[in-house]
Amino acid sequence: MKRLRVSGLSLIELMVVLAVIGVLSALAYPSYQQHLARRDRLEAIQLLYEAQQFMERFYSVQGSYLNAAGQKPSLPAALQTVMVDGQTLYAVQIEQADALTYQLRAEPQGAMRSDACGALTHEDVPIVVFVR
Repeated sequence: MKRLRVSGLSLIELMVVLAVIGVLSALAYPSYQQHLARRDRLEAIQLLYEAQQFMERFYSVQGSYLNAAGQKPSLPAALQTVMVDGQTLYAVQIEQADALTYQLRAEPQGAMRSDACGALTHEDVPIVVFVR
């Protein structure tokens, strides 16, 4: 009598493979989420730098960080929100401004609201050099 040799995977082997995939997924997913959060924070930091450049150009034209009415200027629409994949993740605004200093703030929105880093700020402080 001849035996037929059947090749393939047994149910146990299939379950072991699925368990290994599950463990690897459970380890990789948090790291992936942290990577996405870092990416989104870097997008906000980049937008803060662009807003800083806007403020410096504004100062070079006006001679002050305030507009002609003595109020803080408003950022252009392109510098007010950080959008990634169609979602608003940070709202950027001029927190405070006077003639010589200003402070920018990126407030987390949507998925970044629960981010451990919270709001990101940039403060312009004039450097005073004393020369004798």
